Amino acid sequence: MTGEEMERAIELLLQSQANSEARQAKLEAQLEQTSRQVEMMAQTHTEFAQFTRANIEALNEHTRSTRETVRALTINQARTEERLTDLEGNK
Repeated sequence: MTGEEMERAIELLLQSQANSEARQAKLEAQLEQTSRQVEMMAQTHTEFAQFTRANIEALNEHTRSTRETVRALTINQARTEERLTDLEGNK
């Protein structure tokens, strides 16, 4: 191998190394960006889960309250019907 061929081979190796380092830097930047996006998605998911949980709890409380109201109305309706029956029987 002549000196000139050796010099071209070394230049080719150095260029190849520079290209590899540039690709590595680009991949690292992409990985960092992807990591930030995943972190943001995880945070958004957590916030959504908390929001959903709070809404479910509020809905459960509303349902419980509605059931209690319906029970009370049912009892009062039964009493009213009983009184009406008593009044009709006293005629």
